[in-house]
Amino acid sequence: MTTVRVRLTLIYSALFLLTSVVLLVIVNTLLRMALHARIALGGPRDELKELADTFDAMLDRLERSVEGQRRFIANASHELRTPLAVQRTAIEIGLPEDVGEIRDTLLLHNHRIGGGIEVAVTFPAGVS
Repeated sequence: MTTVRVRLTLIYSALFLLTSVVLLVIVNTLLRMALHARIALGGPRDELKELADTFDAMLDRLERSVEGQRRFIANASHELRTPLAVQRTAIEIGLPEDVGEIRDTLLLHNHRIGGGIEVAVTFPAGVS
């Protein structure tokens, strides 16, 4: 009788471990595909369903975090680009072309800063 219990326990443990590995593979696949996808495991309320629900909750938090970062980047991009556009316009309209070298130097630095902002803003978008 004890041998049967040990064998049943081993079988149950192996099945639980196998199912857990399958859930991990599903989560990894979901993370690579899109953050809005969920496991949404149906069935009886057991440890595996609880584990799947926990992964779904984690994906919800992760998706909200990524969306928050995207909003922040968009807002920061706007806040950084607007003063540069105003400055560029002031240089192009306010300084006569006969000031030449100073005007060109100011425009060059303005374009460099704009390029740096563009790299800083688009880099995180490419990472996520």
